[in-house]
Amino acid sequence: MITLAKPRNFMITNAEAYYPKLETPQIGKGTVNGRPFTTPLQFEIQLRAKDAATLQLWKDNHLPVKENKDGVSSLTIRRRALKADGSDNGKPRVVGSDKQPMDAKIIGNGSTVNVIVWQAPYGDNNESTFNSLTAVQVTELIEYSGSDIDFDVLGEMSPTVSGEKDEDLEAMF
Repeated sequence: MITLAKPRNFMITNAEAYYPKLETPQIGKGTVNGRPFTTPLQFEIQLRAKDAATLQLWKDNHLPVKENKDGVSSLTIRRRALKADGSDNGKPRVVGSDKQPMDAKIIGNGSTVNVIVWQAPYGDNNESTFNSLTAVQVTELIEYSGSDIDFDVLGEMSPTVSGEKDEDLEAMF
């Protein structure tokens, strides 16, 4: 593993993007030792390597690669929405392959991206690395279009109205 002695920008290239939250910061949730916790508002994107060599490169460069229960290795890079002093930290820059700004809301799962991560060593002997999402370049867009499934319009009868027979309620659904 490369020893990180001073802050730097590191470029991740040719990664698959999943669950990008680059437009509106989200509250993160998780557990540590079985205890739930929440994180401050943050922007994030999950990345998956297209080959084992790239995955190893990420690990060698202090990126927190994790494997899920299905054996899929991924890396989630985050950027806090607020600085330590409470001021706005700004959104990550999002551009297309032409380096022009693009709408982050249309980036769908499986899109190919390049990502710039700002890294800084911390800890008593610089044994840990802080990673912060700086910019995302979409090189191959798979456009997110949402779902085309929707509810049917129900009649005037409501399942919460008292006095309706169970069979009438079941017919509504």
